[in-house]
Amino acid sequence: MKYTLGEKHPSLDLFRVVALKDFGNVKAGDVGGWVGGEQNLSQDGTAWVSENAKVFDMACVYENAHVHGKAKIFDKASISGSALVFGNAYVYGNSRVYGKANVFDGAKIYQDARVFGNAMVFELARVAGGSVVCRDAKIHGKVRLYGDSWVSKGSRIFSNKGWVELTDEEIGVPSEPIQPHEAILFARVIQEMLKVKNEY
Repeated sequence: MKYTLGEKHPSLDLFRVVALKDFGNVKAGDVGGWVGGEQNLSQDGTAWVSENAKVFDMACVYENAHVHGKAKIFDKASISGSALVFGNAYVYGNSRVYGKANVFDGAKIYQDARVFGNAMVFELARVAGGSVVCRDAKIHGKVRLYGDSWVSKGSRIFSNKGWVELTDEEIGVPSEPIQPHEAILFARVIQEMLKVKNEY
């Protein structure tokens, strides 16, 4: 075992995690964040929950993922690979964040959304439905991505004005995983569409 459950939260059915040995950047005796039980944080790998982050319900953090700050992971969501979730980010529903993806600030990933690769979702961005954000894509600002949208390599979608909502109908859904040579054109379509939206 790499950790044990420590003090109980004063008002929630959660417990602090306490490291029993050194692993990753964690030292034996370090007091981490809050979990509902051992089902929420793997005893294997270097996965860790720290600071005031909370993981509960049937959610799980495993492999080498790290959740910290005031982030909340709940329902049946999972964080894995070397993914980082921090700040005030929420990941819930049946969503998954994995690979080397980063979700932070006040971003929310929910329903059946997937964020992976080197993707980043941050600020107030929302990714929901069956949406996929992957490879080196960046979603931030006041953007809502839902339906079965697919945002991939090289794409950057943001708005510092009003909320922008993108659906599968607006940006198209590839019938199969998007290929590298297609991703460049796909990214340009999204960027041009967003430019038009922001002008109005």
